[in-house]
Amino acid sequence: MKTIPDKPGTVLQWQRLKGTSCITYELYHENDPVARLYWTKPLGSLAIGESANGKWTFKRIGFFATPVSIRKEDAVSDFGLFNPNWKGDGYVTLEGGKTFYWKSNSFWKSNVILTDDAGNAVLTMNHNGTASLEMAQIITGSSKTDSATLTLLAILAIYVGVLAMQDDGASLAAIIAAVIS
Repeated sequence: MKTIPDKPGTVLQWQRLKGTSCITYELYHENDPVARLYWTKPLGSLAIGESANGKWTFKRIGFFATPVSIRKEDAVSDFGLFNPNWKGDGYVTLEGGKTFYWKSNSFWKSNVILTDDAGNAVLTMNHNGTASLEMAQIITGSSKTDSATLTLLAILAIYVGVLAMQDDGASLAAIIAAVIS
């Protein structure tokens, strides 16, 4: 895999892969794959992200307050943590104290922006908002963020996006079941 160019305005495309036993996405810059995210089981929240910059695990913790732990491959302690609030906004703290802020700009969480401490855009993610989340676009921002961190945040963005779509689908199904019964 190649690395993500760390220049502002770089356009990347997440694409869900068909024919895999578990949820799998690849991130492309032009036609070159730069990252992959795949779930380890058909059900569950443990997923593995990999790129030329490294390999990480992502796992949602808890039930109501659902932070996401980020670990480097084979590590026993967290490298980072995404802490969402009830609206889907939140912040990501990485090892060493680097913090990024997560803001959803739409009701269905189909537009997300991550900013650094100074408020500069690190990346935005946009997707069509459908329940299956077939593809999403990432655009790098003006923040001076290295390629490895950009890659990690892009993988986290699709991971959280997939979980949000699954949660919204489950909520809608529960509401429909309650209305029908």
